[in-house]
Amino acid sequence: MASSDLRPSSSSQGCTFLRALSQYERHPQLRNPDYLAPKFLSPGHQKLMLAARPWWAKAVLRKVSPGAYFYQISRIRFGDEALLQALEDGVKQVLIMGAGNDTRAFRFEREILKAGARIIELDTPDSQAWKTAKVEEHWGGLPGHVSYVPIDFNKTTLEEALLQNGASYDPEAKTLFFWEGVCYYLDADSVDKVLAFVREASPAGSSLVFDYFQKAALEGRTKPYGAQKVLKRGPERGEPFIYGIEEDEIERFLKKRGLKLIRHMAPKDAARAYLCDENGRLLGRQHAYLNLLKAVTSPKT
Repeated sequence: MASSDLRPSSSSQGCTFLRALSQYERHPQLRNPDYLAPKFLSPGHQKLMLAARPWWAKAVLRKVSPGAYFYQISRIRFGDEALLQALEDGVKQVLIMGAGNDTRAFRFEREILKAGARIIELDTPDSQAWKTAKVEEHWGGLPGHVSYVPIDFNKTTLEEALLQNGASYDPEAKTLFFWEGVCYYLDADSVDKVLAFVREASPAGSSLVFDYFQKAALEGRTKPYGAQKVLKRGPERGEPFIYGIEEDEIERFLKKRGLKLIRHMAPKDAARAYLCDENGRLLGRQHAYLNLLKAVTSPKT
């Protein structure tokens, strides 16, 4: 089936558009590392990209979803760093949960193959069908170092998707798990099941990278930059935000689930690390309600 006959998720396409738009940035620090994003745009977003002037599109985005454009830069850089470090540390398996149009399998193909590692991408059937159709369209076939596994996180467990259906996942292999842009759309039980799988179905020292919605912002107790508009838009597009974690309890939250916090970035930390020029001048304002983190699995007792 051609990609034009398929419908990717709105959140996935929205993120892809933001990453693609930033390729027009003159300052390299504001150019999203995902230079392959334009290849995964829907026909509608391709037309918008061609018709819209970058400055106009960014102005509209500031009104619709303040700070999302710059957050995509921070999140991609944070994840890219984690991937390269994991490959250096001997990780042989990278599991991307809710992969969307993630392009790390292609942008870091040389490093992945050199490390003898494999990529497994999980996503909803519709989004994954869109992704693989685009891959075949642009690369002439699916890459041998990537496996694509369909899943609905609210209906199917990771055990069912990865361990019972003949998927290539190896529970004995040291693994890097990516879980970007997913957990805040899930219910609490689904979140706990994913974290339990990470803990139980991988060896100690495996790592997890994900972002989470600040619970105080989700519940309206605080109003950080960008939160109110995105909370309003979520239900309108059929993807409401329903799960958050208290910032000051994140270490305890992870420890309770067999994970140890390694790196935690609040929005201001991410902006300082990824959105400043060589003189420390802030070049863009990302939204302030999503935090980034990296954790490792603790030894099983």
